[in-house]
Amino acid sequence: MRVAMRKIVVLTGKDLRHIWPHVLVMLPLLVLFTTIDDDTLRASVFLELSTLTLLYLAFYLALWNLVIAIIHCEPLPGDRQYWLTRPFTWYHLAASKVVTIALCVNLPLFILQAAVFAAHGISPLWYVMDLLWLQVFFSAFLLLPAAALASVTRSLGQFTLGATVATIPLLIVLLVTSVSQDNPWFGGMEWVKGMELAAVLAVGCSVILLLQYSRRRALLSRLIFGMTALALVPVGFYPWEGAFAPSGRGTNLDLRLSLNRTFRPPASQRWDRQFGIKIQLPLAVDGLPLDCELALNYAHVNLEMPGQIHRVYRVTLHDWSGHRENWLHGEDLSKDGAVLELLLDRTEYPMWRELDVDLKGRLYFTVMRPTGTLATDRDTIRIPGFGVCSKSEQLCVSPQPHVTLSLVSGGERIGIVAPQETFPPFPTLPLLYPLHRFPTPIYGEMLVQKPITLRPYSFEFRDVHLADFVPPE
Repeated sequence: MRVAMRKIVVLTGKDLRHIWPHVLVMLPLLVLFTTIDDDTLRASVFLELSTLTLLYLAFYLALWNLVIAIIHCEPLPGDRQYWLTRPFTWYHLAASKVVTIALCVNLPLFILQAAVFAAHGISPLWYVMDLLWLQVFFSAFLLLPAAALASVTRSLGQFTLGATVATIPLLIVLLVTSVSQDNPWFGGMEWVKGMELAAVLAVGCSVILLLQYSRRRALLSRLIFGMTALALVPVGFYPWEGAFAPSGRGTNLDLRLSLNRTFRPPASQRWDRQFGIKIQLPLAVDGLPLDCELALNYAHVNLEMPGQIHRVYRVTLHDWSGHRENWLHGEDLSKDGAVLELLLDRTEYPMWRELDVDLKGRLYFTVMRPTGTLATDRDTIRIPGFGVCSKSEQLCVSPQPHVTLSLVSGGERIGIVAPQETFPPFPTLPLLYPLHRFPTPIYGEMLVQKPITLRPYSFEFRDVHLADFVPPE
């Protein structure tokens, strides 16, 4: 073991002496983006968005150039590797590359992010697992793909060509989702998709690196790299409903929705300038505790009749006042119910107006329950499961929100500090700045709520005459 460790140390020292100029280029940008959030950076140094984007691009290029330089110190493709004749094995070499990347990238990133936590009054020891998860996803999204591609290329030019080809599937996903109304990047549940993408990249790139260092099978490794890139496409179009399979949790809450067919919408503007005609369906909601709140994450609603199905892409749930959209209180729902509002295109509505149609769909809710209130008489307010709020800075920061915060006064909600609707168990994005920031004036009391269930609810309303639920003007 000592001999193996000594060989790894020698190889790591050799790599560090070779790549230190690359580290000097990358490190200042890493410090900049890890310690200052984007909004503060733009406001303090008057950076335009385009300039900030260029700086981020410079950082990523410097980071990947560093990883390429580390891997290319001992090229893997071909059959004339000099290191095969040296007194160390492939796993000594692979371990030294891992140590070098960790020392140059992961360790500085971990220290900087922990320092940001401490600077905001958050103990890094309380959130050490969140810090480690940030390292995992940063490595899966940014370091492993660069290392895998560098292991199957001989030069920077080959790496650039391979990276260009590999990004084509991602560009296809982004192009299709940008023009599709049914965007598969689903609201607050995008963390599930981030986790799936990271898993595909981590598994594929790890297999390539293991195969290259142990067998140096460049052709097979390149094929696996291409398959990994293609595998990202179906993950990008993973259906929204599937997000609740890994994330669904909660109690046996018996939530029931029914259509109030005798109630008619009050007079209001029936046309929405952007989307079209409003269909307001009065719902009775039973089974929700009075002290809980209902947050709508996503809705999938179809209008159906024999031989025809029409997807409604604009769906909201609100109270009759219209002031609270997709976030409703149990006591209000028990008294007045809710409104499921569908917006149909003006050109499509005449075709459905006089028909009796079936409404089928699924609503995806988070049910929130209050856990208590906190006084805001101190400047620094520490909130379990969230983070820290500062009255003087008018700012709340959180490593990873697991609760939602609202401001209340006299029993009435006067503002939402952190309008979370879904709660990832850990960070699933390659974040540099490690905190979520919520600028807000802090006064009154702070209501803390946590999710008690996260699940879909199906409904089916038959023979609905849509014209009856169009509000009169």
